[in-house]
Amino acid sequence: MNCKQVHIATQNGELSQRAGARNGVAHFHLSVPPEAEMSVAQALRSFSVTKYVVLSPGGGWVSKCWPADRFGLLCQKIRDDLGLRCVLNFGPGEESLVASVKAAAGNADPVPYNGSLVQLMALLRNAVCIVGGDTGPLHLAIALDTPSVALFGPTDPARNGPYRPCNSFASPRKLDIILRSPDAVTTYKRGDRPDPSLLKLSVDEVFDSVRQHVEARQ
Repeated sequence: MNCKQVHIATQNGELSQRAGARNGVAHFHLSVPPEAEMSVAQALRSFSVTKYVVLSPGGGWVSKCWPADRFGLLCQKIRDDLGLRCVLNFGPGEESLVASVKAAAGNADPVPYNGSLVQLMALLRNAVCIVGGDTGPLHLAIALDTPSVALFGPTDPARNGPYRPCNSFASPRKLDIILRSPDAVTTYKRGDRPDPSLLKLSVDEVFDSVRQHVEARQ
């Protein structure tokens, strides 16, 4: 399903709700091939990484993305205060974004990772948590029952936010921490710079949410 089809399906769903339809709750299960888990684990071991936090700084719209330098500073705090390395998930064309995060991260030395879909699933499923905006990898991680710190700006988490099926292994309140400024204005217009509401999410605030997930897993 391409982006246009997704947009049309979303519009049709909203029209159905206005006509009186109810939201459905789907049960689903995603399986990760063992060979993908072995491949990812081996790749990370080459960087001496076994326990990690995934950061997903990219996104289809720049206005939905938390700034790269803040992701880098977050890497520093996670390494210094929690003793964990970060893995930077990125896709085609996002090499310069990853370079900016690494430059801001300094000696925290996050590991860039760009693999296949099944390798991404393995990476996400075995992470302590993921930090990212309203974008595909965040939602995929949630579908795999990985704890999340979801950074929302112009898009509404009530519409686009973390969704977990009823067969999730834990309460969504414990698994998902949604951060959004109370001053955020909902819009789905694509912008070429981070939305002002995202700039109100501090590194300390995001770090505190990551720390909660790390402590819950200990």
